[in-house]
Amino acid sequence: MVIVKDAEEVSGKFPRVVLTIGNFDGVHRGHQALMRRLINRAGEVGGTSAVFTFDPHPLKVLAPEKCPPLINLLEEKMALFGEVGLDLIVNHAFSKEFALQSPRDFVELTLCRHLRPVEIYVGSDFGFGKGREGNVEYLRGLGDELGYRVIHVEAVTYKNVVVSSTLIRELLIKGKVEEAADLLGRPYAVSGTVVEGDARGRKL
Repeated sequence: MVIVKDAEEVSGKFPRVVLTIGNFDGVHRGHQALMRRLINRAGEVGGTSAVFTFDPHPLKVLAPEKCPPLINLLEEKMALFGEVGLDLIVNHAFSKEFALQSPRDFVELTLCRHLRPVEIYVGSDFGFGKGREGNVEYLRGLGDELGYRVIHVEAVTYKNVVVSSTLIRELLIKGKVEEAADLLGRPYAVSGTVVEGDARGRKL
């Protein structure tokens, strides 16, 4: 798996890119199903499975008070992408300047100029560009002109529940770790550095 911070770094280097775009916090069952679909499709067309994601989370830049607590650290998310088996990750730096791009400029100048996708997979609530003015239909319309196909992806359900990062965060906050693990598709874990404490456990 190749990880870059700007699509320009790999401009034209990967063939027939099958792409999805999003934050993918948690890399949960729904994300995993989508990514496996990308990988399978890329294999069918002799191409590249790719994710375009952002760092930091856009809300941390645009509205910090509204940014949710994230399920994964950036390093954890990249490792989870690798476990799924993707070919390429564009972990693009998100800034206020980047957020001011029009939907067309984002698609034409960032995605198509450098990644040249043949297919883009997005959900029904997908929004992009300045003020999230772009939507699935706008993306599809540009595809007719710029040479890619848009595939709409339905939400994934597990045990009759729609899997989402928002729901998983809510479950974790409530201490329902096993239910969150069900939707993540793995046990929930945190990473950090172990430091010496007060050695109170030795006295228990």
